[in-house]
Amino acid sequence: MLKPLLIVGAGILLLSLVIIIVIASTKDSPEDPNPQGPPVTSTVTETNPIPGASATVSPQAVSEHSLRIAVIAPVERLIVMNEGGPFPGTNQRIREFKDLPSGWEGTLSFTDSFKCYCSSLENLRFFVDDGAEKQIEGEGSGNFTWKPE
Repeated sequence: MLKPLLIVGAGILLLSLVIIIVIASTKDSPEDPNPQGPPVTSTVTETNPIPGASATVSPQAVSEHSLRIAVIAPVERLIVMNEGGPFPGTNQRIREFKDLPSGWEGTLSFTDSFKCYCSSLENLRFFVDDGAEKQIEGEGSGNFTWKPE
């Protein structure tokens, strides 16, 4: 009679230990901003270059930049990470936007460079320091990085 109780008790203890380990490991792993699968490899192209404007910006000359984002069709999720530290005036390095409608625009100041995840790359346009409009080549969800050249 004692042996079956020990087996059941050991089984419950082992199951509890496994559950605790699984919960602890999921809290330590960073949340994947792209749950649909691997990100689309993409590049950034200028869609409306400004005549006579310089294509390069010296990183030593300017470290704080302005990023204007324009949504041309609905975007479910947009995440922007300031690689140079927190966004000026905040203690946050990451800004997340959800369910952006067509026509939405926003402006962020950032330092050095930024990384971006977008659920619909084809629906996003951006401007750095009031320069030429840029778009990301590719469709669907993916990531891209902007750095001064």
